[in-house]
Amino acid sequence: MKAQPHVTARGLTNNHNQTATNRIRLVILSLALAAVAALSHAAERDDWIPGDRPSAPPLLVTWDRPIEDVSHPGRLTVQVSNPRAGTIRFNLNVVAFGLDFRTVRRSLGTFQLGDFGRMTHTISVRDLPIQSVSHSSELTVEAVIPRWSEKSSLSLPTPPAYYHFSADYSTVSVYGFDTMMDRVSGGRHAKNLFSLQGRAWNGKAFVEINALRRQEAKAAGIPVVPILGPSWAAPYAGGGIEDTPPPYVGFPVCVDWKTRFVDASAGDYATSSGDQFVDAAYAKAEIRKVYIDPCWFGGADECTELIWSGYLDSQGCVLFEPTENQMYVANVYSELKKGNITSKIEYFNSSQTNKGVTGFSMSFVTPLLGSSQPYHAYLTTPYHATTNVAATMSRLLSTSESGMMDGAYDVHANIGCLDGNPGPGIPPTDSCASSPFTYIGPLTVPGSPIPGDIAWKFVIAHEFGHQVQRKSIGIPGGSYDFSGQPDPPAAPPSCRCDHVVSANQLHCLQSQERWSAAEREGFAHFMAAKVWNKQTQSDCSFNYYKEFRLANGTVKPPPHLVDCRNAVQWRDNHCFKDSFATEFDWMQFLWNVNTVGADKVSSADLKGIYKEACGGSCAGVAVTWSMMNAGALKFFGSNSNHPKFKYFKACGDTFGVDLDQF
Repeated sequence: MKAQPHVTARGLTNNHNQTATNRIRLVILSLALAAVAALSHAAERDDWIPGDRPSAPPLLVTWDRPIEDVSHPGRLTVQVSNPRAGTIRFNLNVVAFGLDFRTVRRSLGTFQLGDFGRMTHTISVRDLPIQSVSHSSELTVEAVIPRWSEKSSLSLPTPPAYYHFSADYSTVSVYGFDTMMDRVSGGRHAKNLFSLQGRAWNGKAFVEINALRRQEAKAAGIPVVPILGPSWAAPYAGGGIEDTPPPYVGFPVCVDWKTRFVDASAGDYATSSGDQFVDAAYAKAEIRKVYIDPCWFGGADECTELIWSGYLDSQGCVLFEPTENQMYVANVYSELKKGNITSKIEYFNSSQTNKGVTGFSMSFVTPLLGSSQPYHAYLTTPYHATTNVAATMSRLLSTSESGMMDGAYDVHANIGCLDGNPGPGIPPTDSCASSPFTYIGPLTVPGSPIPGDIAWKFVIAHEFGHQVQRKSIGIPGGSYDFSGQPDPPAAPPSCRCDHVVSANQLHCLQSQERWSAAEREGFAHFMAAKVWNKQTQSDCSFNYYKEFRLANGTVKPPPHLVDCRNAVQWRDNHCFKDSFATEFDWMQFLWNVNTVGADKVSSADLKGIYKEACGGSCAGVAVTWSMMNAGALKFFGSNSNHPKFKYFKACGDTFGVDLDQF
């Protein structure tokens, strides 16, 4: 079959190619990914809970070459691949963020890829929808699969690139995030930090940004106010007062983390396609008053006065007494505190250098007293890999019955276990919940087009779940290995991980595992479900991040939506064996025991049950249902009629984690 010819429209070139050569390339890619998966069989250790790495989503979307150093291209090319058999139809958009924190999309068309298909699409830089001179802008190309789930379409973006134009728009400079921060002035190119220069696409033509802002303000009946362009480098604020903001009087300032999750469609938080927005609950923040405008100095902190420093409340807000018609800057950091629980999230760049806590600067202007303008400031950070982690931690701290113990829950973000040096046999980009840090693997895995751990909200929350269990009761023992194989020899296909082809096969949601191994993975899934679902509602949804095999043998790529509340009894229906369980059943058991019904068991009670079952810490203990049932009975006063014990035991049967079938 011949490749289809180039098709050019308004400077946008599409090279759609599904030749046998490309299929061979993708088969080679699959073999390489399988080899990475097999590598993880070589070692198991307590701090590396293996197999949490996500599989390939339905499409792989990436630049044709890594964008790292500064270049001055006339065109940029994106690659889209279908890593599996089957036909996928999708829309392709170029997305830019910048200038006054606006996001502009331009459609590149609708496309279709068949079995193991691959295409490239080339974009003229003259068509980029934001063309900023004063500040760097962010660029992605997203493939959107409509109606991926009952809740949402599925958006799969390239890794972000950053760029800015020369003053005459004749040249564009393109670079990666780390290069921008280290060598391109942190993304600030104007002498006056509050001066915006550039233009944006309004749907018909490019319009100079200040003229466009005046047009939009006039249409909305609001004044035009100065604004600080995007900043990923707010100066780090030391110290900080207690986490309780000032009394609830004054001018409210509320901040959201901007996130970009592959698996956004499940749960009740961060569910929109593309970008999501999550309350920056308990984040460290500052409010600074601008006293020099224009600001000609090196950073906004040098022309501002500190008004308040501390931690935002449970909704990501703080109130302060403002001066009317005054410009302020809000700095927000990837450091969080709630009571005696703290979390410092430090970003590691592509050279595996710890760049510390990430800060974001946003500006706002207070209204004149008595005006009709809104008396609040609702702000959103720019997107960064760290915001995915910070948003997940904000959600964990906001979660009712989180089970978190007092202490530090520090995170090394964008780097694998033990800062990318986990030891022989362990993939260096895998996440893990170790001590004292949780490590969340990079956004882009070197040598792979699969979105890394930090792009999946349920993976991040899963790792936090392991850390919560580690600190509260200890992580139970139990191997995933069966004489060198990832599954028991007698397990049927419905209870194996053979269908997982682009991630670790040691365990998966429905695989038959030793009871204790299934429990610890189910516990982490349960915690992830609590982070992203409202416990007061009558449903619970969870996006699984590996391939999932349906009962009829159909294999679904991730993210695959599953029910984390209503019993599936996977073990009892497909592979009953009393000394084994599945993490799917365990997730549902814990969700129902802890969140559903009048006799639900609190997180403190669960901790007590585990402690009784293990005779203290459960670290390394091969926990069984008999131990847990006995622990629950003892915790509830050895009273077999205690309603909470009866409910705990009944849930074991209902959700298929006890010793009998059905």
